Amino acid sequence: MASEKKTRDQSRLRNRWIELKKNGLFFNLLGLIPLLWGIALTFLIIWGINVSLANEDWYLRHMNSFFTDWKFLDFSNYVKAMEQFTFESYQNGVYMETNYFQLIFNSIWFSVGTTVMKMLSTIFFAYAVARFEFPGRRLLYGFVVLQMMIPIYGQTAANYELLYSLGLVDTPGFLLAQGAGHGMYFLITYSFFRNLPSGYEEAARIDGAGPFRIFWQVMLPQAKPITLSLGIMQFISAWNSYDVPLLYLPSFPTLSSALYMYKDNMFQLGLTTPTYFAGMFISVLPVAVLFIIFNKQIMENVSIGGLKG
Repeated sequence: MASEKKTRDQSRLRNRWIELKKNGLFFNLLGLIPLLWGIALTFLIIWGINVSLANEDWYLRHMNSFFTDWKFLDFSNYVKAMEQFTFESYQNGVYMETNYFQLIFNSIWFSVGTTVMKMLSTIFFAYAVARFEFPGRRLLYGFVVLQMMIPIYGQTAANYELLYSLGLVDTPGFLLAQGAGHGMYFLITYSFFRNLPSGYEEAARIDGAGPFRIFWQVMLPQAKPITLSLGIMQFISAWNSYDVPLLYLPSFPTLSSALYMYKDNMFQLGLTTPTYFAGMFISVLPVAVLFIIFNKQIMENVSIGGLKG
């Protein structure tokens, strides 16, 4: 048995070497780049967790240490973060103080609302462009691609002026502006609907189903996996977004926007470095758990939707 196992291992190594030579060592060595990048990110995450658990006095004396002495672990930093983390601001001359739980609430309604609006508009728009033949269909598709080429900061000023004129800035009504079905999510969803077999649609039409019923009962159920995957990705993106709430919703700070603003003056506001890191990891925890749970589904469904295009 041992000799057979050794022979199989040798055969596997030989086949692997042949595969490497066939594909080119250069391209296989390129795989080391994302590997090293992943190791570096893992190092930063471990270091950040280490800081969040450190006693403040010990941290100030051993800032260059990678691991905290277990005698000086301070798990209360996470409790302190939720108790002490308050975001102070002045809006129209009125003093506002937002505590940690209000920041969490703002993050939830902003992320959920943005995800719902983005996915609804993307699904409807992508389905219409992919499955219906009408004048200007190709023009719309080309416009979406062209819009993706424009740097986001090149269109921010005009976008802000438009939303301000509509009265959507610094109000929950800003979520209405998130109902724009363009960007990479549109391309993925468009590819999926475009490549669905027309037999389902024709059979439903023979049975007397109209366009909306075909979409709702026949086509949309087939898009549930990719819709769920893109929805999770959009939720994570909205939860981590700090620039959009900072610019368009200054009176409704989220965890991400508050943490971004807090990092420059946390000492003046009485927040220690370990406590700040604890607050940061609390804010990351929901989306990290979400991604870990649905990681496989996201990778499979999104890649399949993209390859079909």
